[in-house]
Amino acid sequence: MSRPGETPQDGFAWLAALLPSPRPLSCPRCHRPMALPAVRLLWQCPVCDTPQGETRAEPA
Repeated sequence: MSRPGETPQDGFAWLAALLPSPRPLSCPRCHRPMALPAVRLLWQCPVCDTPQGETRAEPA
């Protein structure tokens, strides 16, 4: 059990330390590398995607 303010360990920290970071996917709209946000569930394009999911760039 973790204390307040500590990051809980799920037992797989050793595996995350061994694996390399994933290569960024390219955005299907602008073809620039996408990034993983803090939640790390879905790739987001820093140019095309906004937090509300709206797009700023026109499709290429």
